[in-house]
Parts: sequence; C-alpha cells; structure tokens
Amino acid sequence: MEQFKQDDDYVSDYVWAQIVDNLNLIEKQYLPILLLMEATGFRLIDILSLKQVEEKFSDEENPNNLFFLRYSGRKS
Repeated sequence: MEQFKQDDDYVSDYVWAQIVDNLNLIEKQYLPILLLMEATGFRLIDILSLKQVEEKFSDEENPNNLFFLRYSGRKS
C-alpha cells in the first residue's frame, strides 16, 4: 500500500488530506503549525525549529497587524 509508505521527511498526501478534512477536530494551538507547513512546504522539523522574532511595527507600517516570521538556520 503506497499510501502507508514511511517517509520521515514529509507528510504524505494521504495523511495531509486526513489532517485537512479534520481541521475542526484539531486543537487550536496546533493550527499555526499546520498553516505554516501548508504555506511554506517546510517539514515539521523545520517549522518546529523556527525562532520567533519579536519585531515591533508601527500601526502605519503594519496596519493589518500581521505576524511575521523570520527563519534562521538552513533548510534541508
């Protein structure tokens, strides 16, 4: 069964489809991680190794109060 093939680097399409179908069952604290995985294509280990950088922007510079991430380290 190809869908159950182990791949330590990436989440398979089969598993990702299950995650997306059940987003309403996932605790809210994990949703930003899943969103970043989807948006960036980073592996889970890449996301978990991100360091949050506190940068203050004025309301004029960031009127929508967006959150910015800075990734440090190498992407494998």
